[in-house]
Amino acid sequence: KSILLLMLLPCLVGFMPLYVRAEEEARVTLSLVEFEALFASARLKDAERQLQDERRHQEQEYKIKLEQLKQQHMLRENFHILSHTATGSFNASSSDDVAEFDVKMTVRTMAPQWTTVLLVSNATVTSDWWIEMEQEDGSFTSVDPITSPDILLLRRSELATNRTGLFCINFRAYCRVVKKRNIHELVMSQFLHPLSDMSLRVHGDAVRDFSVEPVEAVWDVVQDPNATNIRVTLPLTADSIGIRWLDGNDSTKRKTQDDRDEQQEEVPQV
Repeated sequence: KSILLLMLLPCLVGFMPLYVRAEEEARVTLSLVEFEALFASARLKDAERQLQDERRHQEQEYKIKLEQLKQQHMLRENFHILSHTATGSFNASSSDDVAEFDVKMTVRTMAPQWTTVLLVSNATVTSDWWIEMEQEDGSFTSVDPITSPDILLLRRSELATNRTGLFCINFRAYCRVVKKRNIHELVMSQFLHPLSDMSLRVHGDAVRDFSVEPVEAVWDVVQDPNATNIRVTLPLTADSIGIRWLDGNDSTKRKTQDDRDEQQEEVPQV
């Protein structure tokens, strides 16, 4: 071993100057001013990098909080009314002064928690309630609120459920038509949710001169041989709707009655 070391010693001694020379060449000599400037530049870049990281973190937190606020606002009542329509009919030639409306509401519940949806006011006369729920294949199946433990119809005016999904609530509502001479007036008020579409079919061959309130409503009248159809689109701020029309049959009847009264007055008294 000692002989081997003696043989390698000259090689090691020759290599050491090369290693020392390479190490000396790798060293960089800076003045104090240059060193301070380099150090300050490094600290500045590090501070800018930290500032950018903090800004990205704050922006991410802001987006998360904003999304949470949006969800809280949208889920404030945990449901959303997608549509609310009413399709009615009234027989102007009948002695009955009540119009019937088939009302349909489409409601989506958002979170799986018990939610109540107030559908109509307690003053509204209704009947023939039935509820349908959307299935996985997109079809709707009728649901019995009496036997279902998680879909309830309370007081025939509220939907209560802890299931998420799309519901179609259907019922019939009744509204009285006021007759003043030959003017007929129908008023639907106390809307709990805006009507997205409303239509009324008035049966009779002498119905004319429709008017609608509020004045902001957009409406269209289509005449049929034995009926008149009026379709109304209401503004979202409307909480009531009034429809007036004239019935020519009432004018004819009243004129005939007036003629009879005049004839009776002309008969000489004996």
